[in-house]
Amino acid sequence: MSAYVRIYQKNERFQFSMFDATQQTPIGLPPMTAAEAKVLIATLPNLSAQQRTSAASALSTVARWSGRALTDMPLDPVFLREHIVIRSAAAFNVGPGRKSNVMSDLKHVMRAFGLIDDIKVEISPAWSALLTQIDPHRGIPIIRFGRYCTFHGVGPDLVDASTLMAFELHLTSRTLAGKPRKIVGAVRGLWNWSMGTFPNWPKMRLEPPHNPMAYTQPLTAFGQSYQNDLHQFGLHLGGTTLDDPFPDVDVDGDNDEEDEMPLSSRRPLRQITIDSRRDHARWAASALVASGVPIEQIINLHSLVQPKERVRTILTYLYERAGKKPSAAGQHVANVLLMISKYYVKLPRKEIVAIQKWRLAVQLKSNGMTDKNKKTTRDVLTPEREANLLVLSETLMKAARELVSTSPLKAAGWARSALAIEILTKFPVRLKNLRMMQLDKHMHRRDMSRTVVTDIDIHEDEVKNDKALSLPVPQKMASMIEEWNRDFRPILAQPGSPLLFPGGKSAQAPMTPQGMRDAIKAVTRDHLGVTVTPQQFRHIAACMFLAAFPGHFQEAALMLGDTVESLIKWYSHLHQASALKRLDGIMIDKLLTLSAARKRAGRGR
Repeated sequence: MSAYVRIYQKNERFQFSMFDATQQTPIGLPPMTAAEAKVLIATLPNLSAQQRTSAASALSTVARWSGRALTDMPLDPVFLREHIVIRSAAAFNVGPGRKSNVMSDLKHVMRAFGLIDDIKVEISPAWSALLTQIDPHRGIPIIRFGRYCTFHGVGPDLVDASTLMAFELHLTSRTLAGKPRKIVGAVRGLWNWSMGTFPNWPKMRLEPPHNPMAYTQPLTAFGQSYQNDLHQFGLHLGGTTLDDPFPDVDVDGDNDEEDEMPLSSRRPLRQITIDSRRDHARWAASALVASGVPIEQIINLHSLVQPKERVRTILTYLYERAGKKPSAAGQHVANVLLMISKYYVKLPRKEIVAIQKWRLAVQLKSNGMTDKNKKTTRDVLTPEREANLLVLSETLMKAARELVSTSPLKAAGWARSALAIEILTKFPVRLKNLRMMQLDKHMHRRDMSRTVVTDIDIHEDEVKNDKALSLPVPQKMASMIEEWNRDFRPILAQPGSPLLFPGGKSAQAPMTPQGMRDAIKAVTRDHLGVTVTPQQFRHIAACMFLAAFPGHFQEAALMLGDTVESLIKWYSHLHQASALKRLDGIMIDKLLTLSAARKRAGRGR
């Protein structure tokens, strides 16, 4: 602590250079802790007694929220962002106003000690001339960028990729901004949009920074012959025996086994699966390039598996990149390489067997729910959060009704999240099925003279396991669907769109997977204090059901449209927990029985 006392009692401030991250913190000193700051508050000038009390209280509160002692909690923006800033008020069982007040006091303390920057300058005339053209509500990130550049003497004509990188470094290291990369992405998007919209905007396009951890190449980086072959591979994946009625099935002189059938004779894959397989083949080619094979040598899919040692090279690269352990990327790439080898290139059986063995090293072993999903489910299924989850759709819809007259787009977004969560809690479908729901195709009314939806049916060819899903729609959900269609959906939908959750690109485009995922995650984080994905709603539903009806895996499988085997694998820990509870009950009954028997024996004497 003595080092900090010497520094801060002299009121020394560390200057931040926009291109030199090494000047951000004192060399040789760890970050100031909350305990040290609490002691040094008394040395800060121009603070009233009330302000000192509020500052000390904020430090204690933030330390408690982070789960650390005052002496162990660093006043470091990166640490605070992860443990406090990006978490919702609900995560700490307080209201948004309480968290906002605490964060305001914390920022005041950190600015006073020079731990974060407080850039308060009037934007230069050059920047002001540009920024006044942008809608202030939309342009908040770029206004912040303009103020930052003004402070560092960077005019609009001098902005380039390095300026944006420095801005992100500033946000990350010297502010408590919640999502620095998202802010920078918004600045880049607004800058590039403005460049094509306003004649006086500087003609410098800002590109996304190169990610040194990325290895994947865009498809256009490969030659046209590779692109053509990859397209042909997709046609094979979507083909049937009618596309190739007399296929050559002999890969090595022995075609007796059913699994040696050519790709074209198998059931055609859906387009979304075909696109994924093509992506995985591109990952494989990228890994080969990252391993040192010249990109010019990758002329088709044969180049990935011939000679077969290239498969080993690709899988070794992905295995080592994942920290010498299996990974999702390694598993996907290994599967598509085996598919290419076996059905598309048709390598000899001996080489296919070798590739099958290599695949085992990168294959993920699934023994049930991941630790992350278990934790999320456990955190949600506490009495208070579970109650909040069950009324969340009503809460969001009520907020949407109150906001629709003043902010219709925001209101429609909340109403959309309300309906999506209502469906996910009552009918936990997969994300794709939720996004692709259509009013005429999936929504049915037993009484055609009424607008109320009574059933939602999803056809067998639209689900993962070919198990058609049918839901009798409860009254609450039916009313919400009707209200959504009447009052909110028209705000977002383009004319003629048949989709329940329309996207913005065209009448036929659904909401994107990431858009739906982000919307669900945002409202659950803010209202439950736990970030829940659409997929995790399926886990929550299964856990709630099996907790109420232990061992009823058959019914749970029907509810989710999945196999009994899968559910036993994922949720066997619940079965174990219920068995242990029963055992505990048996022990208690035994103890009571034995105790009563002893008492009777004692009276008999």
